[in-house]
Amino acid sequence: MAAVVLAALAFGSHVLWLRAHPLERLWGDERTYLRYAELACEQRIAHALPGGMLFEVWPPFAFGVYGLLARCEVAPERSKAAFREFRSQRTRDPTSGMRQHPEFEEAFHFPVDPAQAGETLRRIALTNSALLAALGVLVYALCRLCGCPVPLALAGMLALYANPRLGFYATALWPELLHAVLLWAGVLVLAKASRHGRDARPRAAALSGAGAGVLLGLAALTKGIAGTYALLAGGALAALAFRQRRERAPLHALAWCLAAYLLAFQATLLPQRAANQLRHGTTALATNFWLNVETGVTWGDRPLNEVRKPYYRYSDDSVERESLARQRVLAYLAEVDPGDLARRMRLKLVHQLEQSYLTKARRRPRWQEIDPGGEPLWRAERWAWRMNRSLLAFAPLALLFARRWTFATALVALFAAYYSAGLLLVIGNSRMLVQLLPAATVLATVAAYGIGSLAVGAFWRARSALTKPSS
Repeated sequence: MAAVVLAALAFGSHVLWLRAHPLERLWGDERTYLRYAELACEQRIAHALPGGMLFEVWPPFAFGVYGLLARCEVAPERSKAAFREFRSQRTRDPTSGMRQHPEFEEAFHFPVDPAQAGETLRRIALTNSALLAALGVLVYALCRLCGCPVPLALAGMLALYANPRLGFYATALWPELLHAVLLWAGVLVLAKASRHGRDARPRAAALSGAGAGVLLGLAALTKGIAGTYALLAGGALAALAFRQRRERAPLHALAWCLAAYLLAFQATLLPQRAANQLRHGTTALATNFWLNVETGVTWGDRPLNEVRKPYYRYSDDSVERESLARQRVLAYLAEVDPGDLARRMRLKLVHQLEQSYLTKARRRPRWQEIDPGGEPLWRAERWAWRMNRSLLAFAPLALLFARRWTFATALVALFAAYYSAGLLLVIGNSRMLVQLLPAATVLATVAAYGIGSLAVGAFWRARSALTKPSS
């Protein structure tokens, strides 16, 4: 009960923060998310559905979600008219892109004032708060599926809620919490679907598998890294089915689960892939993969904007830019010393993960002259980084000390390994920890339970040996 109260109080602190400190300043990609949400809000339902989403540098689902929450109060009439003209032109010529519009820079990159967009920002912040609450519940549910007792699962949820580095994203327009909730909800549902499959319940297995496929499909439409993981998770499910076959257990329910999962995942992405192929000549969901890889492998001590400038200078067409970046990356990797590259990328990752968007927000300044929370908050922020490092360091011990390996544990460990490897290739920064922290928390909880069980067992065996009467 105490853990429940502490978790509720920790989450409530984020809600109080939002109420007390409205945003005064946006920075970076936040402005783009707000601009596109305001432009898309006149046809908000269409832009939130696969097939009607925008084709941009970033995967498009977050634009659609924020468009559902926007009040159309920020975009100037000139920008709205230009966007309506773009939609009409795209109907006549499907290959026309938004960045090819003659007024793209002037009309679509209008200034945004947080005070003017206050109601939209409040709606997004409340939605992000609900997503943060849901993420804690998902961590609790995954810990329970991995075999952890209730107190440890609640401790995992509390660790998530008590982290100001994570809570910052309830105030932000980066879609990290949206992606994390879609991703981990998909993992949870897939793990439950596998249980239905092993229990020979084909209908429940198929329905749950389809639900997991849709969730992970939407996660891939929010951030591309979920797409490859979804296929890896499908491979893990196929391996589970193969193991079931070797044990001569009923296989048909798991087969239905796997088929429904893969079909639902591809069906979620297919309308947007088809629309992008028709309009832009590519099935890619976004055009930032090779941008991120090129920046990640070539970034040294230079400012990030300076590293990215050549990418945009080579071509005005986003698809062609990606193709050219791919060629440059492959040529660079063929020439660079692998050991030196690995060392630089490891140092870059460690340095970037130490940074905090909460600290950056304080320096911008995000809340103007206010220093919200004062020194206690910044001490808590530094403590949060130490806790994050501890979770990341402790999580691999689950491989050695897990009391039993469930399919849920395997899915979480698979994501942690895949995502950690991916961070070495792209621009690692503290924002990317939002997806990894739930995995690290679950695995650290599994490891703690295993180590604690071994310690308790050793204690009772030693006590029994000491108290055993001599013959």
